[in-house]
Amino acid sequence: MVKGVKKDHLISSFLDFLYIEKGLSKNTVHSYENDINSFSKWSLKYLGQPIKKLLKAIDQRFIDSYVDEEISIGDFVISGGEFAAVCLIDAVARNIPGAIGNKDSVLNDTFSNGLLKGHVYTRPEKFEEIEVPEVLLSGNHSKIKDWNTLNSLIQTKLRRPDLLNRVKLTKKQKKLLEEWESKDIL
Repeated sequence: MVKGVKKDHLISSFLDFLYIEKGLSKNTVHSYENDINSFSKWSLKYLGQPIKKLLKAIDQRFIDSYVDEEISIGDFVISGGEFAAVCLIDAVARNIPGAIGNKDSVLNDTFSNGLLKGHVYTRPEKFEEIEVPEVLLSGNHSKIKDWNTLNSLIQTKLRRPDLLNRVKLTKKQKKLLEEWESKDIL
């Protein structure tokens, strides 16, 4: 670093060069802080678009001049911006066709429909005397789908009820959740 020259000045000079010489638009620069927008909201909005620049711990005047949106990966503190950058890169890259082996995995991930993913069960059918729910072994795909939908709704209701206010539930989802809530009260 040049003595007496702040990194923000160097970054702004570089970005001015990109804007003027290369035609880069200002909306491609992003900063992330832990108190602005939730990452899930951001990732849904920008899903699949390339991340051009990620900046952290810079002068507020620079942010005011060059950054159009700040992004949060959660309500916690981490050791450096590199970890947040890796989270953002991974979240976007996994949506690029071919990045994930099974393309359906991306479509069924937590938050893909605004809800948490339900429980996952694998083999063996019995683990430490706890069995896989019978419906999942039934072979009845309609009932399995309903069970997965309900389990997703239950996990969201129990762990992140705020998400239920952000998503428009289908009639079937509403009915399943209402039936579960009425059984849970009894």
